[in-house]
Amino acid sequence: MPTSTPDLKNLIRSLQNETIAQEKLSLRGREIDDSDVILLVDTLLKYPKKNITSIDLSFNNIGPTGAEAVGKLLGQNNFLIEFDLRNNSIGSKGAEALGKALEGNTTLTDIYLSYNFIGDRGAQHLLQSLKYNSTLTWVGRLYGNDLSEDLMKDVMNLVSENNNGHRTQIVNLHRAQRVFPSLVQKCPLARCLVFELQKRIWEMCFGEIHVATNIHNYPPDLKLVWENSLSKKRSRDEMEEQTA
Repeated sequence: MPTSTPDLKNLIRSLQNETIAQEKLSLRGREIDDSDVILLVDTLLKYPKKNITSIDLSFNNIGPTGAEAVGKLLGQNNFLIEFDLRNNSIGSKGAEALGKALEGNTTLTDIYLSYNFIGDRGAQHLLQSLKYNSTLTWVGRLYGNDLSEDLMKDVMNLVSENNNGHRTQIVNLHRAQRVFPSLVQKCPLARCLVFELQKRIWEMCFGEIHVATNIHNYPPDLKLVWENSLSKKRSRDEMEEQTA
């Protein structure tokens, strides 16, 4: 097996000094390790190439630290649409780092993570993070990661929903709730509005209501707040009519 040094050095030199014509960078099976990935990522961030849309680092020796570097790249790069990390050793920590990057990434559509020792813990991190991603449509089959069958299906199903565009508005709602968590927690009326908005989005996306269909099915605390709000509104309307 050839060492990574000549291939990587030549690639780094090209990225620094030349306009690279190819759309895909491949270092598949070149014994690339974490330090190599860090060097590659730093170079790509310093000398961005808009034409490069695919990177293949499969069948190498990349661990959690290398995956963190890849996450850094995915968090700042808005040109890549495909990344192949199959047959490495990123583990659950690496999956967590990638998941955090994917939360805000809006261009990547395909990522390959089979045979990476992710485990259920790593898959849980991915599952939670992917709730905030509406562009990823493929994560491979996740084979060789010691995942429970149910968890693998959950990840696959979540990603597959992006294929038909149903999740875009739901993802935007999730992001809005994260941006204003204190408002939603401290203001019961805001919680009511979010609750109602969730219902409408589910209706629009899936043609059926998956949450409360009317105020009588609201959680007790939200029902009381909502009823008080409606009562105050009716009182204001009546006063306006009397003074009109």
